[in-house]
Amino acid sequence: MIETEKKKKEFLRKAATTGASTATGAVGLTSLKNASPREIEELTPTIPNHLNQTLTNIKGILNAEGATMNDIIKTTVILSDIKFFSKLNEIYKTFFKEPYPARTTIGASLPGRVMIEIEAVAYKPKE
Repeated sequence: MIETEKKKKEFLRKAATTGASTATGAVGLTSLKNASPREIEELTPTIPNHLNQTLTNIKGILNAEGATMNDIIKTTVILSDIKFFSKLNEIYKTFFKEPYPARTTIGASLPGRVMIEIEAVAYKPKE
């Protein structure tokens, strides 16, 4: 959660400039918009590459705000095919420690070659 509108706007600005394709007050998804040919090759077409890059993007956005993956309290994961669920669990565990944040995972049609979208809500108390 972001405590002020000013911080929220700055957070969204940073999310947009880090290559995030979407930000809903929390997080983005993997974007190939500014990717080099090498990065595009690394990101496509495997789900592990998409999962790793999406979670790395989230980590970068949080770090820019002084937060970590441990500050995430809830994620919503949308998979282009629910058959990716077991791979999601495998990779998810490399980015999060127990107790894992609450998570909703659904399968849905995503645009273009997008395989995954993750929205995360983080809470970092004032110090």
